[in-house]
Amino acid sequence: MVQVYPHGVTETEPAVPFPRLAVEQKLRLSREARFHAWSGTADRLFRLQDEMERILETVYRERTTRSDPAEDRASVAQAATEALRLRVSVLANGGRIRRIGSLRAVLAEMEPGEIKSVLLTNTPPEGQDYPLVRITMRSDGVLGKGITPPVALTVAGSDRQWVGGVFDTLSGELSRAEPRWGIMRSFSVHFALGAVIALGVAGLIAALNSPIDAPFFGWAVITFMAGFFGGGMLGGVVLNPMMLRAFPAFEVLEAGRSSKAARTVTAAVTVLSVACAIAGIALGVLAL
Repeated sequence: MVQVYPHGVTETEPAVPFPRLAVEQKLRLSREARFHAWSGTADRLFRLQDEMERILETVYRERTTRSDPAEDRASVAQAATEALRLRVSVLANGGRIRRIGSLRAVLAEMEPGEIKSVLLTNTPPEGQDYPLVRITMRSDGVLGKGITPPVALTVAGSDRQWVGGVFDTLSGELSRAEPRWGIMRSFSVHFALGAVIALGVAGLIAALNSPIDAPFFGWAVITFMAGFFGGGMLGGVVLNPMMLRAFPAFEVLEAGRSSKAARTVTAAVTVLSVACAIAGIALGVLAL
C-alpha cells in the first residue's frame, strides 16, 4: 500500500509489519543470584557442568520430540542444538589465555590455580522461545551494586516452574561452594574493621594526651570523628586491597590443598599469637 502526502511525498508500507507487543505473547521470566565467592575442587566444577548439560539436554529432547509434524525435524533439531548447547570458556594467566571446551579437557592441560574466570552458558537466539542458563565466575569480581560480581547465576525462560526449579538447583550447588569467609570481601566489613582499629588508636592517644581537667564530651567527639574518618581511610585504602587479595573471589583448589584464605587466616593467627606473647614478656620484664 502506498500513502501519498502533500508536496509529492509518498510512503510505502513495509513488506514485514512492525513487531508490536501482543497480549497473547509469552512472558519471559528471569531470576538472578550473586555470591560473595566460590572455592572448591575441580570435581565441583565438573558436577556443575554436568548438571547444566543435563538440564539443557532435557529441554532439547522436549523440543525435538514434540515439534510440529509440519516442521522439518532436522531443522528443528539443528536450531535447538545451537540454542541449547552448553559453551564453556576459561581464562587463565591474567586473561591472556582463553580455552574453550569441556572443563575436564581444559583442566587436563593446566593447573587449577591458573584459572582466573569461568563462563558456562548456552546462547539462545534473540526473539526465540529458548531458555537461558548462565554462570560466571571471576577471580577479580567484587559483590556490590553496579560492580561485576565474583559469582553470578542467571536463569531465564517462559516456563515459570522450569525457571524456578533450575534456579533452585543451581543456586543450591553454588551455595555449597560459597566459603564462610566470603563476607570478608565486603567493603562494609573492611570499613568496620578500619573503624574499630582507628577508634582504638584514637582512644588510646586521647587517653594518654588529654589534660586531666579536659571536658570528657569534647574529647569523646574528637575521638569518634578521628576514628570514623580514619576508619574509612584505613578500610578503603589499606584493608580493602589487602583483604581482596587475601580472600580470593574464585579459587579452584587442587585435591587435598587448603584455600588461600585458610592459609592466610592461619598465618595471621600465628603472627598475632607470637606478637601477643612477645608483648606479654616485655610488659612482664618492665614490671620487675
